[in-house]
Amino acid sequence: MTDESRNIAQNKVKDEAIQNILEFLPKDVEVPVLPPTQNRWYTLTDKTKPITIRPLTYEDEKIAAKARTSGGDTLTILLDRCIENININDLILFDKLYFLLKLREATYGPNFETAVTCTKCNADSEVSFDLTNVKITEVPQDVTDPHTFKLPVLKKEISIRFPRVRDEVYFEGANQDLGTNLWRFVDNIEGHNDPYIISKVIEKMHVQDIHRIISELGGKDWGIDPKVDFSCPKCSNSYEMELPLSEDFFYLS
Repeated sequence: MTDESRNIAQNKVKDEAIQNILEFLPKDVEVPVLPPTQNRWYTLTDKTKPITIRPLTYEDEKIAAKARTSGGDTLTILLDRCIENININDLILFDKLYFLLKLREATYGPNFETAVTCTKCNADSEVSFDLTNVKITEVPQDVTDPHTFKLPVLKKEISIRFPRVRDEVYFEGANQDLGTNLWRFVDNIEGHNDPYIISKVIEKMHVQDIHRIISELGGKDWGIDPKVDFSCPKCSNSYEMELPLSEDFFYLS
């Protein structure tokens, strides 16, 4: 037997050993997911196929951890690696939250266990939530993007577009003041689409109009409702709490 054939035989034995050790490792199953917008405003890579999502791997975690040290958006990176058939930057933000929920569910299953401190008695409790019970509200069919509504104080019609993942830069760091970036999401006011006119009008707007615009940007009652019911096992105090849709959401199990 030549050295080359001996190496081939040895490598085959090693490969078989690896496969035997990993025989019960769950396969990466791509799960089709339909977001609250029902893909109405997306251009899919393959229009004949759905958007799919797969569970996280250790390799995904390593890459996300490396990005975290350099100031990268860990959640977007994780989602980008696990989602297929759409450009991650095109996702509307309330759809992104939905996909994050589904990514967590695909990776760890529907049960989410975490520690909760009661707001009344300050007792710490380990609780479990069923993610399949999280309320999801689809965007009504008559809603468009951009969509138009009337401002409550100015009584003028305004048309705005929903923020996408690529727009998150306008809500971070020095851009955290959303008010200074509202004009970027306004398609027109009373038919005027000049950015200068729009930005100057926004500066003069009544606070009620500003709050209405921000509410509309967030999608109001569409997408996931992160509020879940909690009842303290110590004092029986019951109230609503929000699921921690942050990096910890993917490391708490």
